[in-house]
Amino acid sequence: MNLKKAMYDRIEQHSVKMNIKGEDVFLKKSMGGWHVIYPPVSIKSIEQNTDSNGNINWKRVKWDKTALIFGSKQNAIMTAVVGVITLLVIYGVWQVIASYNSIINNVAVQGCLKSLGLALR
Repeated sequence: MNLKKAMYDRIEQHSVKMNIKGEDVFLKKSMGGWHVIYPPVSIKSIEQNTDSNGNINWKRVKWDKTALIFGSKQNAIMTAVVGVITLLVIYGVWQVIASYNSIINNVAVQGCLKSLGLALR
């Protein structure tokens, strides 16, 4: 069985398909209310590969990589934002540690520590 077809059929069975402003949207009801489901296959690709009898050539249908990996474009953007913030925090911590090490390795600071009787190991 084709994985694309199986995934699309499962979404189609357990959700409601609506056309809003020319875009096909799948809605699924859960405990929190209605949620939009983005199928991992491109709906436009399905429409292009459907013949006049309604048969779909699943071998030519393309994956929607953003929906497959992240679930939606909004999730992809949010993941990128969180990733950038995480990298900036890591960079900031690295800068603080580098600053601390440069101060500790300063000759004048080492002299003050020796005069106080403190030794860093």
